[in-house]
Amino acid sequence: MRHLLFSGIILMSTSFFVNSMEFSMPKVSLGNILQQVKQATNHEIKAAEELVINFKGELTEQRKKLQTAKDNLLNRQRYNQEAEEQLLLLQQQLRQKQQLWQKEQQALKTLSMTIVEHGNLLLERVKPSGLWGLDTSGFQTGLSQDVDIKQIYQLWQALVEQLLYTSEVHQYDTSIIMPDGVRKTSLITQWGPFTSHSQFGWLSYLPEHKVWQVFSPQPDIKPVIGGMRIDPSLGKLLQKKAQEPTLFERLRPAGIIGVLIAIIGAIAVFIAAVRCYSLCREQQAVQWQIMHSEVNDRSSLGRILNAVEIAELEQAKDGDITLLEAVIDAAVLKEVPVLRKGLASLAVLTGIPPLLGLLGTVAGMIETFRVITEQGSANSQLLSGGIAQALLTTELGLIVAVPLLLIHCGVKNQANRLIVLLEQQAAGLVVARHSGWQQ
Repeated sequence: MRHLLFSGIILMSTSFFVNSMEFSMPKVSLGNILQQVKQATNHEIKAAEELVINFKGELTEQRKKLQTAKDNLLNRQRYNQEAEEQLLLLQQQLRQKQQLWQKEQQALKTLSMTIVEHGNLLLERVKPSGLWGLDTSGFQTGLSQDVDIKQIYQLWQALVEQLLYTSEVHQYDTSIIMPDGVRKTSLITQWGPFTSHSQFGWLSYLPEHKVWQVFSPQPDIKPVIGGMRIDPSLGKLLQKKAQEPTLFERLRPAGIIGVLIAIIGAIAVFIAAVRCYSLCREQQAVQWQIMHSEVNDRSSLGRILNAVEIAELEQAKDGDITLLEAVIDAAVLKEVPVLRKGLASLAVLTGIPPLLGLLGTVAGMIETFRVITEQGSANSQLLSGGIAQALLTTELGLIVAVPLLLIHCGVKNQANRLIVLLEQQAAGLVVARHSGWQQ
């Protein structure tokens, strides 16, 4: 690079010299010119060397600055990398904080919803019982989703108060509504949230109007003197008991068929009762006749013995034992219809109620289809009459027939036992009389 500088300087000097020669005086000698050129060349060489030295110094200084800049750049890159790592760490921590905040917010929202639900549930359960009128907590209805500490405290206080009121008996004078709509003032006794009673009967609370109302009709339940009656359904069982239909109201849809079933059942029960009574008396009389030798005509066995005695007198004349056997068989056969009297009628009456129930079912279905044809199937109340008749008559028929069937079996077995007993006693008489005559 140095040679290039020198060559450039020499060329510049030569061109300058040639130009100056063209304008110089022709009197100057060649030696002077050469001397001037050497002096100019030395001067320019010194200037060029100074420039080279200055350039080298600047180059060294620039290299130092470049190295310093590289070091600064490296430090800056290292710092940026650390900053990026810290930024990523902070972003990760921020995401964790956001997730934790969302979880806490969801938990707080769930807590608020739970408090609102408990508050609504408390009001739903307590208001119909009338105990809410004794509340002093100041708890308000219609809570929003944002619940504060004051509302939580009021809910807790209301729960504690209602828990205490539930275990206490309250008596106070208040206005009640009679079944005819007239308001009267009376002393009511309230056993917690369960039941309430006054001199006019059992009461139900109307939370919309904040007033007590007398049940109409009244349930057939009397209050216990010195005690209490607890309704765990908070008055629903009392109301259901008050609206419970009577036996006549339940059987009314059965109509004339239900009446016929009831009449036939009553006749069958009467026949069964009479036959049971007669058979029991007959069995007692037969047992008495077995234990005693005296003949009693009031029992079937006594009548058989009388027939045997008459046959023995004739046997003594003829000496034929077959006559005695025939007389005993005839006497036993004569008593069998008496013992089985009414069993056939009872069997027939036992089979009639199911048939009448089937008849009522058919009549009820016919009535239902008639209503559907005339009114359509939209109104279920119109259809309920025929369906109730169809089901109720079948139910009544089975209710009457099943016990009558059991009663018929019992009476028949009792009669059969007496018949078997008479046959056994008659066979014993034949054997005894035959052995006596052989001796």
